[in-house]
Amino acid sequence: MSLPTKRKSSFTQMGRPSKAPRSSSTPIEPSEPHEPLLIHRTMCNLKKSHYDHPRLADYHDAPRLFLGDSRASNLRGEDSMEDTEKYMEEHKDAGFIWIKNYSCNAYHDFIGDMFIPLRPPRHPMNENIARHFFVLEAHGDEAQPDSEEIVIVAEDLQDKMEDLIKIPTQSISTSSDTGETKTAIDRLYVHLRQHHNPAGEIDDQLECLLSVVETVFANDYEEADGSFSRGTVTKGHLAKLFRPNEIIVTSRGGHPRAYLLNDWPGWFGNVLSLPCVTWSFDGQFFQEVERIDLKWTFGDEEEVPITDLAVHPLRFDKATEARLIKRGQRFWQCRESRFISYAPSSPTIAIATVHIMIFSGYWSIYADNQPLVSYSLHARCENLRPCTYRGNR
Repeated sequence: MSLPTKRKSSFTQMGRPSKAPRSSSTPIEPSEPHEPLLIHRTMCNLKKSHYDHPRLADYHDAPRLFLGDSRASNLRGEDSMEDTEKYMEEHKDAGFIWIKNYSCNAYHDFIGDMFIPLRPPRHPMNENIARHFFVLEAHGDEAQPDSEEIVIVAEDLQDKMEDLIKIPTQSISTSSDTGETKTAIDRLYVHLRQHHNPAGEIDDQLECLLSVVETVFANDYEEADGSFSRGTVTKGHLAKLFRPNEIIVTSRGGHPRAYLLNDWPGWFGNVLSLPCVTWSFDGQFFQEVERIDLKWTFGDEEEVPITDLAVHPLRFDKATEARLIKRGQRFWQCRESRFISYAPSSPTIAIATVHIMIFSGYWSIYADNQPLVSYSLHARCENLRPCTYRGNR
């Protein structure tokens, strides 16, 4: 952090900032009803030379230290929020609160070398007095928040968030490591990257909230963007890969198998569970519901190729996508009578047997084997009784 050029400002004799241009009794009004209440909150652990600082204080503006401040000065803004609860009560229509938390101790440590020592008195000083003999010759830079929190206070906005990510969310914080918070952050990332809402499609309050989410979690989201652009992923960003209603692919019997992810994934210990649906065929198409478990088998911080995962989104695997499309087109052609030439994978097969099966005819002969309409119990092709023609070779 570098000190900015000295600027004009009026201060008292002791180097304290002049009275703020706004009184806390006339708080800053949000310019629009949908905008959040922004609270800058300083916190101090009261250790060593910080023993007489306020443990917690709220401000309307970002805190810093000012010209003339000493090592005894507390981190603060110019516009104090004396009664935070009253201020929040007066602005119920704000919808949500954006709280930025700052550490007084960390800020002092960061700008410690910027204090200029004054000429000390001749008599010895204790530490409490000595801290006043180190001062700033210019304003310090604005402090950077150690953590940020979004608190949704409006019930209708909570409902709209739940509609987006399918879990109740009242607050999310950069300092929280709970499963609920991590899930909300991941799902909001997916929504922000997947949906580009035209103006007017969502209401202003929700749009403002999503914009703040993008800002607060920018570091995490940009890290995920960079990793995905390289075709890699870490465990921390794994859930961000999977979008509801998109195709994912895995391997079954050495062959690729595609599924539709029909809901949000969820962590269960070290396993990411993926709820899916797929289409099967036993003479008629039917839909099956499956839950695929993806176990993370790499190091927690290891960055691995997305296509090395046992299950991954098809959009990252163009070669498999082309193979599945070609295979699907060939299979779809079999709706009608058609001769398909097939070369076996093993050259050791000596007997060439031709099997011709007409499903409509088969069901007329073996009606008792025909699957129920519900398909809760459906016949498998390998369990059908023989109804084939063997050609002479």
